[in-house]
Amino acid sequence: MIKHTLIRQIEDAAMNALPTARAVLYDQWVVRVANSGMGHNDPRRANSVHVVGASSLPLADKLTRVEALYSEAGLESIFKITPLVDEALSAALAARGYQRDESSITWVQTRDLTDFVPVPTLHRVSAEEHMSNAWLAAQINVCVETRARLEGLRGLWQELSVPARFTRILRDDQTAAVGLAIADGAYLGLFAIAVDASLRRQGFGAALIGDLLAWGQQHGCTTAYLQVSATNEAALALYARNGFTDAYLYWYTHRGNL
Repeated sequence: MIKHTLIRQIEDAAMNALPTARAVLYDQWVVRVANSGMGHNDPRRANSVHVVGASSLPLADKLTRVEALYSEAGLESIFKITPLVDEALSAALAARGYQRDESSITWVQTRDLTDFVPVPTLHRVSAEEHMSNAWLAAQINVCVETRARLEGLRGLWQELSVPARFTRILRDDQTAAVGLAIADGAYLGLFAIAVDASLRRQGFGAALIGDLLAWGQQHGCTTAYLQVSATNEAALALYARNGFTDAYLYWYTHRGNL
């Protein structure tokens, strides 16, 4: 079983990779509140409570305070549930009407980079240190994402305090695969990985992941991690072919509709 120390380190790196407008550390809870635009388009990641350790204050008091904070911001209170969340908090949330959002069940997968050997690719690679309009447009086209949501992500990733690599794998002038990596000490996070649906199983996804892993290795990272929906079979297969294995599950719990 994966150790809680490793889970906390990955969760810390993941929070650094998605900075928010406001984050309050409250008795081993990180209460994250994003700007209004990001909150509307991606409420779970950027607007939620992340538990990083055991509580010392009464749970009922903490929950009441956190719920009030989100209510004042016009947001639903959401908790991210990882193996770091103990049974007492899970029971307290259930008693207050919180329910698991089934659509949010996500695998965190990891890959050891100490044995990773980069393989040269024949595909054309376009990589930048900062998010460009071309990279954003590629995400919109490949992922069929809304521009508003991705504009919100650009606002967050412009605030990064750690190195990043925004990569596109090109077929002629068309983006075949797109994604980014964020290096944070020993940990390399892969985010927004997408392959054009019409170009899958042609090596573009592997080329993208290989480029990002090689860059992370060059920056001293020894473990790569990513987050993937438990129901995304195509992505799970791609990551398995590239050496990633399941580490732990997380999901979000909340009351009402988001």
